[in-house]
Amino acid sequence: MMEIMEALCCAKGRDNEDMAVSTYEDVIRVLGVHTTRSNTKVATQCGRRTRSFAQLDRLSGHLANHLLNADTKAPTDVVVCVSCPDDAIVAALATLRLSACCIPVSPTCSVLGAVMDEVPPSCVVVDSKTESRFSGFEPARTIDIGSLLASLSASESEDDICVMSPAPPQSYGLPGPLFQILSEEGERCLLMADQCLSRYRWEWKAHPAEKNDVVAVVNDVDSARFWEDVVGVLAAGATLVIPTTAQKRSPTALLKFLSREAVTRLELSPDCLLSLLRRAWLEHRHAPLSQLTLVKCSQGLLTSPLVRLFRIVLPHARLVYVYEHAGLCCAYQCPPSDCEPQCHTILEGDLVVLGKPVGLCNVVVRDEFLRDCAEGETGSINLCGKADHVLVSTGDSGFVNAEGNLVLTAMTTPRLGGRKVSADDLLSKPLSQVIERAACSLVLQGPRQTRCPLVDATTSFESVASVLAKCFVAKNRLDLAVGNTEDQHMRALKHIWPLIVEQGTSRVILDESGHVAAVALGLDLCSEMTASDDLAEGYRAIMEMHQQLEGTLREAMRAGGHRMLLCFMVGTSMETSPADNAALVQS
Repeated sequence: MMEIMEALCCAKGRDNEDMAVSTYEDVIRVLGVHTTRSNTKVATQCGRRTRSFAQLDRLSGHLANHLLNADTKAPTDVVVCVSCPDDAIVAALATLRLSACCIPVSPTCSVLGAVMDEVPPSCVVVDSKTESRFSGFEPARTIDIGSLLASLSASESEDDICVMSPAPPQSYGLPGPLFQILSEEGERCLLMADQCLSRYRWEWKAHPAEKNDVVAVVNDVDSARFWEDVVGVLAAGATLVIPTTAQKRSPTALLKFLSREAVTRLELSPDCLLSLLRRAWLEHRHAPLSQLTLVKCSQGLLTSPLVRLFRIVLPHARLVYVYEHAGLCCAYQCPPSDCEPQCHTILEGDLVVLGKPVGLCNVVVRDEFLRDCAEGETGSINLCGKADHVLVSTGDSGFVNAEGNLVLTAMTTPRLGGRKVSADDLLSKPLSQVIERAACSLVLQGPRQTRCPLVDATTSFESVASVLAKCFVAKNRLDLAVGNTEDQHMRALKHIWPLIVEQGTSRVILDESGHVAAVALGLDLCSEMTASDDLAEGYRAIMEMHQQLEGTLREAMRAGGHRMLLCFMVGTSMETSPADNAALVQS
């Protein structure tokens, strides 16, 4: 491990051992360490197929030679859309060898046309199952990775390695991203070399890879989390195992997978982890998880109930949560004890915990750059955009945003409140992230814990639609004027229900009894699944729902280009405080 860290530090110069890794060459150097010293060790396992570090090196080198354009000798962008994640890893390594940018696309991506239009690639890597999807786009070049890798001579030595050397050499250090993520989950980001290895530097240095470490990555190939985790795992010399789509969707199947593969580290979303822990607890099947030493979560909310359940089911494992804000990663971890979470980085977005209230809130903050809230001091903190002078119970927690405001993620004593989402939020953050943050700030009357699961195929349409329809009729002045009924809204919502489920950006807020208390609904009205302009215009008319919100809504409508509909509807206590219980942002 120390030799690997030396390779990291020396890649950009030997004068600063803590210098960040920032070029393609740095990534290749780190991966090359294991190619030369552990070349026979299993690097990836997907289904029944395993590939060693030497095989990854040899296959990626073979593919890199075919990716080279005869004229330019260095492609700039390569779209990879294959059905097997381990093939996607081979293609990604091939692009890194060329200092090119890899654009991973899910085989089931429904916005493929937008991806191809936004970043016209110089080459497309496909397999027999995905090749037909590109027939209407006419990319410059198309390579079938399946037939290409199968053409390798069986007599070629497994030890015939290239030591992960990029080609051509003159392309070393070219600026630009390693990966460009354009997924339909709302993720639009560029992953640079330093981002891809930043987690590796703190996670694997603090907890070095054991000889037989096996890491399971549950995220999808068109997510930034997947590639940050993959680069980190391979750079650490561990074995990467990838579950199938069916195993990801079933907690029982995922439990069996983790047990069969003897997984020691797990990387997945908090929602998936909660389902996994619940199933393990209900079925008394803790044994399949007992070998886990570290679980890492990202892209979701890590709530206090989830942390408590984790410590019950996995008392000897560490829980690490990585939160990304404005392209910067920060993380904290919950050690296997009852002590407070420990921050690994000092960046905007770090976890804060409100301590015992004395006058102004006493804030325990691990961010030395946060004004007026130094660690151990009493400072003023903003909640929902205004200074909070109200006593807050010990245990409330959340994240500090760019303005220094606290976005609540767990409250011991919820109270009425709501977070207005501005036009800047719509422009600067993915829709799913805006909904996620706003959903967790919608709090209900009384001492009730809330949960905010995603709306998916298992969500009851009636429970969600009835809440929205009641809010529309009760709050919207236009509905009151023309006499629209709940049944009319129910029929309209039934038509767009497949769109709500497909986009995966909506959340329901459940009370302690499991009933739908509120809905955070997000729709892209430019989607092909939207029936007509009339339907979109009908929902835009909902912006008249509350006079106090019209200015903000109209500003967001102009700024967003009439694209998105975003509404937060609280379904309880509607008579008490309309402004707090219904809010809508749309454009």
